[in-house]
Amino acid sequence: MLCGIPVGKYAMLHWRKRVNELTGRDDEEIALPQPATPCGKQPRIVLIGEPMLTLSLADSLRNDLGLCRTERFVYDPHGKLRRLYEKDYPEISYFANEEGLKDILADADVLVGDPLYRESVPAFNGLMIYIPDPLISGMRFAELPYAIFGKKGGMYLENALKDLITC
Repeated sequence: MLCGIPVGKYAMLHWRKRVNELTGRDDEEIALPQPATPCGKQPRIVLIGEPMLTLSLADSLRNDLGLCRTERFVYDPHGKLRRLYEKDYPEISYFANEEGLKDILADADVLVGDPLYRESVPAFNGLMIYIPDPLISGMRFAELPYAIFGKKGGMYLENALKDLITC
């Protein structure tokens, strides 16, 4: 079974290889890269969004860039999402309001998520990487130039984080 979102080069190549195996295709040789080696200062990266997306983003940051200090959060104003996800994703934390978001961002170096989260906490002075979520901001930020899938997604993250990568 295939599950997840192939964010970054590492995940995309693994995904393509697995699809080829499942479909019996043997005409394409795919060289799989090794995961990046963690090094240097590890910034605290807060990922806010849907659990599978934040899992895939965390994997890309670790495997493509060697950034391992990620924390995943879901905005859950009514407590229903926690009940839905907590069994399958016990490592995820939840917040319900702006105060919870302020606490999460208190010592964060990077926030990856919908632009409205940045607007909700003007005191946050870390790096913001925009990944609009239509369930949060509707179509308000649909025109922002961003990518999350495959090599383009990996390059989007790498370019945004280049000043924090100390290897």
